[in-house]
Amino acid sequence: MRAHHFGPHPDHVGGMATVLALFAELQIGADLVTVHPTWIPGDRRPTMRLTLAALGVVQRLGPGDVVHVHLSTRGSLIREGAILLDASRRGLPTIASLHGADFADFAGRNPDFVRRILRHARVVTALSEDAEAAARDLAPDALTRLVPNPIRIQEDAHPASQTDRIALFAGEIGTRKGIDVLESAWSLVHHRVPSARCLVVGPDGDLTPRPRDGLTVLPARSPAAIGELLQDARVAVLPSRAEAMPMFLLEAMAAARPFVATPVGANARLAKRGGILVEVGDRDGLADALVRVLEDPGLAERLGTSGQSFCRSTRSPAVVGAAYDEVYREAASRARRQD
Repeated sequence: MRAHHFGPHPDHVGGMATVLALFAELQIGADLVTVHPTWIPGDRRPTMRLTLAALGVVQRLGPGDVVHVHLSTRGSLIREGAILLDASRRGLPTIASLHGADFADFAGRNPDFVRRILRHARVVTALSEDAEAAARDLAPDALTRLVPNPIRIQEDAHPASQTDRIALFAGEIGTRKGIDVLESAWSLVHHRVPSARCLVVGPDGDLTPRPRDGLTVLPARSPAAIGELLQDARVAVLPSRAEAMPMFLLEAMAAARPFVATPVGANARLAKRGGILVEVGDRDGLADALVRVLEDPGLAERLGTSGQSFCRSTRSPAVVGAAYDEVYREAASRARRQD
């Protein structure tokens, strides 16, 4: 079985790109895994060239190949949707994985558009129950599955109790990720814990925090570099207003680090095993939760160890690989029956 993934370039920063890089590096779910980029995060100029090259790849595929596209919303549905359509017309096994915090909402507002794309998938995988429900409603002939993103487990991570009082935010620096709430909350945290530090890492969004004591803003880093920063941090923080299945929280859990986040997307399910939730926009609640973890190394270690165990049993490359092996075989079986 040869799996061909189509989506963002895996050498660039971004949640989806990180996932595709891991699929290719660890050959997850198939005997041979290849990523064919259709766009580059932060630079849309090569999109047309990359998409045409990807369509050329589809034309050369045959028995034993499966086409796995990664969809979010808007342009992704047109770009990867064209690949899905072409692969389906050629009788190839097709899988569409749904990403993005607002997929279910977008599908609810644009049902006909999304339906025309998803009907070309033999199997649809989703990261959240609401996205899976939307896919089941709009693509009733496809098999729908909840399949998590894979994450590399940092088995050599030292306990969170052995770290300094450092909170780490990683993601697009903007209001959707709640950077404004974190900026405001950090003033309270620093007043109560003067030795605490907060590192904000990521590509520029719609808001850049002002310089202040204990808070440092860094440019975007590679997944490997984020992993190194997590080793030094006691807690990850992500006060988002919308998410699907944030890779940063999974990376934190895989590194045995607890997190403080909001109950959006899959965060509530993750927090049962390795995190603390605060309401969206709750500056005081966010500050209280951060102080609690920063000042209690034992709590940080217990949450971190629990989260890592959860990731190991549900999101390791071996576990997700077995799930996608089944998905690919089911897609191939459906392609044969429908032909």
